[in-house]
Amino acid sequence: MDYYDRIVDQMFSGTDKLVDRLEKLGSVPLRTRHLHKFIGAALGTRNEVLFHPAPARQA
Repeated sequence: MDYYDRIVDQMFSGTDKLVDRLEKLGSVPLRTRHLHKFIGAALGTRNEVLFHPAPARQA
């Protein structure tokens, strides 16, 4: 799961500034292409987690 944690952390670290601006001003100067790429990356990561789960840890 560390692999997926790193991917999610990278995705969120790239959106911190946008989220802060959206919260304060209510808009962001974001082109549709960049938004589509982010959505695609998020969905791809989601699908990878769902369809390729990490092996269970043995105690």
